Amino acid sequence: MHISRRSLFAGFSGASLLALAGCAGLTGQQVAQKVVTDVELIASGFAKALPTVKAIPASTTTLVVGYMNEAVTLAQGISSSLTQTAAQPLVGKIVNDVNAAIQAAALLPLPPPIQQMFAAVGILLPILEVGVGLPVTVSAPKTGETPAQARAYLAAFKG
Repeated sequence: MHISRRSLFAGFSGASLLALAGCAGLTGQQVAQKVVTDVELIASGFAKALPTVKAIPASTTTLVVGYMNEAVTLAQGISSSLTQTAAQPLVGKIVNDVNAAIQAAALLPLPPPIQQMFAAVGILLPILEVGVGLPVTVSAPKTGETPAQARAYLAAFKG
């Protein structure tokens, strides 16, 4: 089954509300830590899951892991000492890297667990954006999962 980025992120109008709920009541330091943790979960999920799918060429896996490594490096540059405005370009680049990784893998036949991983990633991307005051550029998928459930699913790929 081939899935497109559009079908993965077929959004709903409540994406911003979901994202805001994921950051509600957090301090700047907590938001920075959540961004780093979420990006590390996303990258780890990709790095552990994609090599297990035989249909994915090694070159695509290498490309996706490269995007994820760059995203983690960018996330580690986010700290509570950065202003929201200073963190925005870093989070924007992280979102671009994650989207590029998804685009690289989305046209391949992926089993349901990998599709669910992509959906979990789609739930967290708007939270990253709203966490630093960026407009939401990706709508969360219609899965009914909460951000906590998405994190738990991605954490399962960490081993």
